[in-house]
Amino acid sequence: MHKEVIEQAQGDRDEQPWSAEQAHAWRAKTPAMSPWLPAAMQAVVAALLLAGSLALNLERNIRLSLMWGVFSSLLPSLLCVSGYRITVWMLKGLPHGAQALLGFASILCWELVKLLLSVALLIAASRIVLNVHWLAMLLAFVVVVKAYWLAFLVERLRKLRSAQAVLKTSV
Repeated sequence: MHKEVIEQAQGDRDEQPWSAEQAHAWRAKTPAMSPWLPAAMQAVVAALLLAGSLALNLERNIRLSLMWGVFSSLLPSLLCVSGYRITVWMLKGLPHGAQALLGFASILCWELVKLLLSVALLIAASRIVLNVHWLAMLLAFVVVVKAYWLAFLVERLRKLRSAQAVLKTSV
C-alpha cells in the first residue's frame, strides 16, 4: 500500500503543466459561477420567507423580526458581491500575479465587511425593531444565509443539463 502511494506521488510529479491553450479551453468548457447567483438565491429565499409570514398571518413583531433578519443577511451579501465585482473591475490590466493576490485580498476584505455589517445589524435590532422576536429574526437570518447552497445546487443542475445537451448533440 505504501509503495502504491509513493508511485502515485512520483507519477504526479511527472505530469506536465498545461499550456495556455489547454488552460483556455478548460476555462471555456467550465465557466465560473456568477457571484450574483448566491445573492439572487438569498433574495428568492428571503421573498419566500416574507410571503410565508404574510400567508401564516403571523404577529406584527414576528413579521418585523423576520424582515430584520432577512435584511441583516441580504444587505451585507449584496454589498459584498458588488464591492468584490468593482474591485475585480479595477484590477483589470494588472499582471495576473497581482490580480490573483489583490483579488484574494479583496475577497477577504469584503467578507470581513459582510461579517461586521451583519453583526452590527443584528445588534442594532434591539434598538430599531420594537419587541424584537429574537428566534424569528435569527431563524430568518440563518435560513437566508444558508441559501448559498441553493446557488450551488442550481449551478450544478445547470452544468448537468449543459453536459447532457452536449452529449445529445454529439451522438
